[in-house]
Amino acid sequence: MCGRSLTFLIAAALALPGLSSTNASNQPAAAARPGSHFVGYTDNADSDAPDDIDNFDVFYDRLSSDGEWFHDDNYGYVFQPQVAADNSDWRPYADGHWVWTDRGWFWASDEDFGWACYHYGRWIRVAGVGWVWVPGSDWAPAWVSWRESDDYAGWAPLPPESSIPVSDSFRVSDWSDSYFNVGPEAYGFIRFGDWFRPSYQGYFAPHAQNIVVFNQTRNITNVHYENNVINNFGPQVENIQQRTGQQVSKYNINFQTQRDPKAPFKTTRQGNQLQVLAPPARLRNVASIRPQVRKQLGAGQVERGWQNVPKAKQAEMRQQLARAHPVPSGLPPKPAPVRPQFIAAKPGGANQPVHAPGAKPSPPAPVAEKANGHQGRPPAPTQGAEAAPGQQAQPPQGPPHPQAAAHPQGPPHPQAAAHPQGPPHPQAAAHPQPHPQAAAHPHPPPHPQAAAHPQPHPQAAPHPQGGKGKGNEKKQGE
Repeated sequence: MCGRSLTFLIAAALALPGLSSTNASNQPAAAARPGSHFVGYTDNADSDAPDDIDNFDVFYDRLSSDGEWFHDDNYGYVFQPQVAADNSDWRPYADGHWVWTDRGWFWASDEDFGWACYHYGRWIRVAGVGWVWVPGSDWAPAWVSWRESDDYAGWAPLPPESSIPVSDSFRVSDWSDSYFNVGPEAYGFIRFGDWFRPSYQGYFAPHAQNIVVFNQTRNITNVHYENNVINNFGPQVENIQQRTGQQVSKYNINFQTQRDPKAPFKTTRQGNQLQVLAPPARLRNVASIRPQVRKQLGAGQVERGWQNVPKAKQAEMRQQLARAHPVPSGLPPKPAPVRPQFIAAKPGGANQPVHAPGAKPSPPAPVAEKANGHQGRPPAPTQGAEAAPGQQAQPPQGPPHPQAAAHPQGPPHPQAAAHPQGPPHPQAAAHPQPHPQAAAHPHPPPHPQAAAHPQPHPQAAPHPQGGKGKGNEKKQGE
């Protein structure tokens, strides 16, 4: 059995049964949006390269138009939605509402990036930056810690340290605040009278009340793996119905893995079915592309929700949490943040960069020109190596011109034609007319990579707000 087929069968065997995991081999590369990196890969049966629909490539490519990618020394590549950069009061799991399903509470988002950032991965708040999303590999209805009182329900994004390997024993329970050090400022609390609103944005209790409400509530988190799927149970349906006087409708999740890299990711309601169109429910922790990094965060200071609580009060509250919900013995150690392995392009073989139709061939390095509106994406470094993103790419030492293999008689260096004393350009035999770049460069041009990136990647323009685009979770009949 070829390496590629065996690799995918292993990934499929690990995927959550009933939530189909589909091989996307032989599919065209995902179409990047203008301004995002683009690279295609040839595909054959012996390739070990990932398809960009079943690994972290799908995040790096599809989220580019919705915000910015940063790099954190501890968490790797992290994503901040543009709305979070524009509004310092923005918080995740706010613009949307909860839907009751056969797998617990599902977060129905009104934000374009919701298909990814509320169902895969986790969130952290970085001092001076705001909320950023750390990609993850497993899909769930939501990844939150729950609290409840007679008057309030509240939830907080679970941190990346909760990314415990999914298995039959996987469970995050009422000890989540104590074990993962989730403080009151990480929570958003609403009154039960606001539960059925289409969006909770603007209806959260004031932050100044968070400490009081936090102390009045109890943790009811119940995220666990059962019947081969991840469930997110929190507030009891009966309690919500009693406190609101309204009936809670129940939907069955129909998870449909999208094979086409260009397919929209979205959620719709059809009768009592919640149709979820998404990447595979379990992604492989590999990637072949890197996002364009807007900012280096270094070892960012993570705010766990205790930043406005006096230190003496923090110690008291932590002791109360530990007494109320003791952490069980035998828990697995908190895992290191998930980082994908980067798989390098294979020169001359599988995973070799190809060019969009009508585009000029470019060397196997970062380029500035766009092919059909898609900016070139640099090949990744060797497997397992994570070079500091955003740095100037250095010209490769030693490799011949990409077309050298096709012309064994031609000189190896691509600039050979620029020097009058040198032999003709390697493409001379194939092009009776002068090389198209010759007239544009009467003097010897610089190395093709030098002009491509004279400076680090420029700052992306702010993305306009408004509109519900691809990836938005929409509801029919509402």
